[in-house]
Amino acid sequence: MIPFVILIASCIIAGISPFGMRNMWYGDGTELTLPTMLQARDQIMKGELFYSFSGGSGMNLYYFNPALILLSWLCLIPEDLIPNILFYIILVKISLSGVSMYAYLTFRRKKIVKQKTVSRDFSVLVFTTAYALCAYQLCFTSYYYWSDTVCLLPLMLLAMDRLIYECKGCCYSLLLAMSIILNCYNAIYVCL
Repeated sequence: MIPFVILIASCIIAGISPFGMRNMWYGDGTELTLPTMLQARDQIMKGELFYSFSGGSGMNLYYFNPALILLSWLCLIPEDLIPNILFYIILVKISLSGVSMYAYLTFRRKKIVKQKTVSRDFSVLVFTTAYALCAYQLCFTSYYYWSDTVCLLPLMLLAMDRLIYECKGCCYSLLLAMSIILNCYNAIYVCL
């Protein structure tokens, strides 16, 4: 929740859309991310789910984040609102990465301290906020699909701990599969 509040306050102060006239989309965000998202919306509306010849020599929906493709509600959103919707999706993903890191750090702390309950510690909040607002997350805000594995990584570490200490591997397998499906490029590094 802290990263979400910090990001909203930063956007209000900087006047970034939807709170001002500035835009958070830069570089390939304006050349690739938004146009391909709008293209995906058009393809879904036309029923062209696999390949379209409307861009260059054609484009495939495989490039997009599968989770967003499955959200066919994009067809219901007016085209001019999609950048703002993606803005909020990015804010939620960054916030969820902080929540997942909080879950991991509290789990590890319980393992190290060997207590059933862990008192709320300010340092855990500092590290979760630092993880959620790391430079990688903030620099890639124009690429909404890169942040999925950052959200899943602490949960995968938690599941790996459960695999090692409790021999429970189902959760780890599911999270690893989800990471590969959501973003195969970053999943390579997670798998290593």
